[in-house]
Parts: sequence; structure tokens; C-alpha cells
Amino acid sequence: MFTTEQEVLFRLLRGELTSLPEGTDADRLLQMFQRHRLMPLSSAVREQLPEEQQEQWKKLLQQKTLHSLQLSAETARLIQLLKQEGVVAIPLKGSVLAQMLYGDVGLRHCNDIDLLINRADIDRTARVLTGCGYSQSYPRRLTPRQERIYARYKKDVGFYNREQRMFIELHYGIYVHELLRRADEPAIRDATERVELHNEALVVFDRATTFIYLVYHGCLHQFFRLFWLRDVAEALQQWELDHAKILEKMRSLGLERMAGIALLLAERWFAAEVPEPYRELVSENKAVQRLAARCEQRILGPELPGPGTKLNRHLYLFGLKPGARYKWAVLWSILQRWRIRKFMGGH
Repeated sequence: MFTTEQEVLFRLLRGELTSLPEGTDADRLLQMFQRHRLMPLSSAVREQLPEEQQEQWKKLLQQKTLHSLQLSAETARLIQLLKQEGVVAIPLKGSVLAQMLYGDVGLRHCNDIDLLINRADIDRTARVLTGCGYSQSYPRRLTPRQERIYARYKKDVGFYNREQRMFIELHYGIYVHELLRRADEPAIRDATERVELHNEALVVFDRATTFIYLVYHGCLHQFFRLFWLRDVAEALQQWELDHAKILEKMRSLGLERMAGIALLLAERWFAAEVPEPYRELVSENKAVQRLAARCEQRILGPELPGPGTKLNRHLYLFGLKPGARYKWAVLWSILQRWRIRKFMGGH
């Protein structure tokens, strides 16, 4: 099932790696660590490589750590500037999650900044970002009718700073398809706390809500980058959470299968202990097991999606919730998102 390099990664994540098997391709292994954004975990492998390759890995790790630190400082700065304009921006994942979950921004690498704002604040936020050297990268200029279509099926706007080489994904919602309805979104985004980053007190999701969001976001992407699954496993270990209440909330939102998928995969890939409330869902729900298997196909498959990967994803999305109405909503959303990407410059 696994290639030699995949087996090395799998054993490393489960804490079972003692030595590199003969014939391990260091270049392929490095590509896997980069794809899954797991370079902070690479020391056990790096130390077993020839000296020249060790230096290559070490240099790349330093570059990615430095970029993550720069993104961290920029996140705090932008949120403070937005606050002065009356905009509350909640950071999603990224450097703030690294601080909350790992206690060190360098232990979780990120490539961009994700901020969640209210839709009414898009124009004010865009003005602040423009003043900081960012320009909108997507979508392209839309007609009023296109704006209505885009806002219904998409929830983000992209900004890029060429000088600093920093990308911002500005979210005005986390709802998608009919999986999480727009009307249900406040049940997640209204539960907040404050975390200090670079001497700034930032508004973030509280830990229980962050856990739900990590499960939700990772499942949407089939955990094809394993650092999303690493976050779930780490939260299980590091945070004292009331998982009975979390599962009850996810059931009320129709996200029960997502909870089972994430916990089943965290157990398999990271040897995470499954809390009692999820055990029946993980061990006995056949739909959850089939969906988790589709995630593993994506994890072990190529990074760039081909026709087979796209079909796998569509079938996976259809199965995340029961009912014909949901499946029709997913199908219609897929068609509309294709239209947005082709004609509106959507991401």
C-alpha cells in the first residue's frame, strides 16, 4: 500500500521510526515533507541522511521557519490596523494556531494568512490592505449580478503583496455547500477568546470551536496535507476539551460524519487516542469508514488533482451528509464554482 518513503513518513508520525529503510529516496521524502508541511518534524529523518543532504534539509527548514515568523508578525500587525478601523478580524489556522497548539510559531509552518471578517467589512478591509501594499488577486472585477453569484457560492477574496511575498485569504464566511449552512455559522464563529501574539491581544475561536473548525476544514480538503490532521491529533493530546459537548454540537450542525473521519484518521496516522464519545462513530459507522478511506486515497495520491482525484473528491463530498437535498446542493455548488473559476477569476 505504501511506497518506501510513505512508510517512513507513516512510521515517523506514529512515533515508530527507528532507522531509514535501505533504498529510501531522500529527494522523494523531502518532497513529501514539503507537500504535507511537516518540515518541523523532519529532524529524526534528517539526522540519518548524508551530510550534504542534511544541509539541504536544514536550509529549507530555516527558510520556512523564517517565513512563518514573518507571517506571524504581519498577522498581528494587520489585525491591529483593522481593529483601528473598527474591523474585527479572526485569524484562522496559521501562526496563531501554532502559538495556541504548539507554543512556538516555528513548529507549524504556514504559507499564507487567513483572516475571517464580516461580509459588511470587506470594503474597509480592502482599503487597509491596499494601504499596506496588497493588491487583490482574485476574483477579477465583477458585475453586480456576478457579485451576487460569487457571494452565494464563494466566501473568500485573495490579496497579494509582491514586495513582501505574502498572500492573504480574506474570508467573509466558512459555510460551504449545504454542509454548514450560512444560518448555522454563528454557532461556530461567535465562540471566541483572546490570545496574545507579538504583544497584541487577538480575538480567536475558543479551543472547543477551534477543534471543530480544524475537523471541518481538514475534512473539506480530505486532509490531503497531513499537517491539518497533525493539528487535530495534537489538540486531542494537548487541550482539555469536553468531547461529549463537542460531538453533540457537531451533530446539531450535521457534521457528525466529519468528526468520525477526523478521529479515525488521527488514530491511524498519528496513533492518537480516540476519546470515548467518538469511539462508536469511529468503529461502527460504515459511512465514516468509507469516507476516511477516500481521504487516505487523497493523502497517498498525487498532490495535483487529476480526473480520478476530482471524481474521488466529488463522491466524497456527496457522502459527508445523508439526504438527496444535500447531494443536489453539492452538485449545484460544484457546477457554480466551476463557472466562477472559469468566468470570474475565482480561486
